[in-house]
Amino acid sequence: MNPPLPVVSRLAPTPSGHLHRGNALNFILTWVLTRRVGGRLWLRIDDMDRERCRPEYVESIFRDLDWLGLEWDEGPNTPDQFERQHAFHRHRDAYRQEVMNLWQQGGPLFACTCSRRQIQQVDAEGAYPGFCRDSGHSLRPGDSALRLRLDCEVTGWERGDPVLWTRDDNPAYQLASLLADRDMGVNLVVRGEDLAPSTALQRSMAPLFGAERFAAGRFVHHPLLVGEDGEKLSKSRNAPSLRDRLSDPLPLLKLAAGWLGVDPQQVGGLGDLVGG
Repeated sequence: MNPPLPVVSRLAPTPSGHLHRGNALNFILTWVLTRRVGGRLWLRIDDMDRERCRPEYVESIFRDLDWLGLEWDEGPNTPDQFERQHAFHRHRDAYRQEVMNLWQQGGPLFACTCSRRQIQQVDAEGAYPGFCRDSGHSLRPGDSALRLRLDCEVTGWERGDPVLWTRDDNPAYQLASLLADRDMGVNLVVRGEDLAPSTALQRSMAPLFGAERFAAGRFVHHPLLVGEDGEKLSKSRNAPSLRDRLSDPLPLLKLAAGWLGVDPQQVGGLGDLVGG
């Protein structure tokens, strides 16, 4: 009998704004669940959207993780090291080659020229209606994207055939996240419950890209923190930054304790969560 695979997880902040309390809770939960089983933890800064990413946000990620008391085993330890060795653009060409190989080998992909506006005229939620599925379009950067043909239902995924490679010649989130997790050997993913459909989609995609270990891993989807308006905290909604309203991470640790089955009154630091 083969020994069980070691547990590998990741913290995956995006440098498109300052971290908020929802991000911090996710990182705490990921850290605790990984440490409880003696796993290894990556820091993976998701800077795929280069237009929204800023150096000051990368710097604040390191400051905030240090403030939370979180450490990791693999990945960058400084903003400079991140940019020199781990930034997304260093992987883009390899990802592109994989997708093009699948396309040229007759994989379940098709070129799509539909704009977001055209799709929303048919479906206000943006679910792809399948216009280009059988069009036979050639792939032309700047004019067409590559979509994955979903010929079977993916539980919870209601947006139709997803884009894997965008018309501006970059990987879409679903692909880039899957390939990054595959390359890191990730088999424990902790996400907000709003990303459960993305998990289902990525697991269905995994065999196409040799990511069976990822697909067979453990996935934990936790409740979301919401703001005063009842909407989930997000950078796009200008959620207050992590330390705008907190002078100490202990309230976040106590909140995480409730989700982890630990008595919040017994929590004085991160170590109390690991032993729960």
